[in-house]
Amino acid sequence: MSNDIIEIAIEKYRATRPNTFICPNAALADLSKSVLNGFGVFNIERKGYRVNEVISIYDDKTDLPYKWQSYSELDKITHDAVVSLYMDGNRVLSLDMLCRTITGKDNVSTDHKQAVKESLIKLMGTIIQIKGTYQGKEYTPFTGNLIYAKIVTVNINGQIIEDAIEILDRPVLYSYSQSRNQVLSYPVSLLSAGGKSSTRATITKHVMLGRIERIKNSRERIKNPKNRISDCITYDAIYDAAKARTKIEKQRVRNLIHKQLDDLIQQEYIIGYKIKSENYSRYHSIQILCKDTPLEMIPDSPKSDTIPPRSDTLAPTKTAPKQLTNKELQEMTKTL
Repeated sequence: MSNDIIEIAIEKYRATRPNTFICPNAALADLSKSVLNGFGVFNIERKGYRVNEVISIYDDKTDLPYKWQSYSELDKITHDAVVSLYMDGNRVLSLDMLCRTITGKDNVSTDHKQAVKESLIKLMGTIIQIKGTYQGKEYTPFTGNLIYAKIVTVNINGQIIEDAIEILDRPVLYSYSQSRNQVLSYPVSLLSAGGKSSTRATITKHVMLGRIERIKNSRERIKNPKNRISDCITYDAIYDAAKARTKIEKQRVRNLIHKQLDDLIQQEYIIGYKIKSENYSRYHSIQILCKDTPLEMIPDSPKSDTIPPRSDTLAPTKTAPKQLTNKELQEMTKTL
């Protein structure tokens, strides 16, 4: 525990929920994937040249590569919340600030706070190094703690908080992703979708919002539709992120997903969604309908020969009933 006491105005301390949630989107920045669980190599094809990027993880006590199997989606969300607060101008953070940024709500359960705290400690205690080669030349390595910070004591108008953290430098994975122009963001206000702020509900929201932003970004930046990422999100991907294993847990996660998507429609973030079946699975994936979704990809469109018409699974919108006709959906798409 640091002996430093940082004086901070209560007004500044409370104004701690950024408007934007920032997500480093480079493949190596995804803490929940195995590439960061130990020693990993990620290959990327760019205009005929191969880029080999290697990430190593070190224990800050032994300084030897090791494998930490417990990286989770919540670790990435906690990391991205720190990035969002840091880039919003905050250098001293409390656990409450992090939880408000992660959930979009003022009140968070004790269990949720504890889970975020454990993620934060893990991020502070992990050192990474990223090296790469491009056209035979080695990249300048990105090296540092996932979150480079120290624990400090904060005095807020006489109230002492002993477990605040002071961020000492820009998070290294954010710097790396920014150098590759692979950073996504979405409004923190969208985190109110679905109403609930449990750990599982929060993870589900962030997974969906991150994927939807990737879909939108792909449509904006890539002209050829064949080269864009799929506009579908598989249920299994969300189950894995939310650690839903049993049939009941998966059903609860689906209920969370559908309620959250309905709210995102009310907030005019998307115009609808389509539940798709495959291989005898009633719930295989969700097609996200954005305002620029091609008409031939919209369910019930006469041009569509890949998506079976199932208007009963279209999400409600502000201006249309639960079951939209093909004509209504096409007209709404044109006007947005």
